[in-house]
Amino acid sequence: MADCLHHNFESEVKVFRLTNNEFENAEPTEFSAEVRIHCADCKQEFEFIGLSTVGFNCQHPTISADGKEIRLPIIPFNE
Repeated sequence: MADCLHHNFESEVKVFRLTNNEFENAEPTEFSAEVRIHCADCKQEFEFIGLSTVGFNCQHPTISADGKEIRLPIIPFNE
């Protein structure tokens, strides 16, 4: 890993539909995206920096406790 220049990346994005009840077809009230990034060559994981809020918040971006995942509230784009 120390010799890798990190030229190629892979990411994983999970999108969640958040509802007020447990029914599968319930209309979502909010959406969230969780993102992780690592080097495709050496598999070194990257940390997100600049956010101090850990956990989950439907109004503001947050990070996981280890800093390797950013959690972003999202909404559908309306033109």
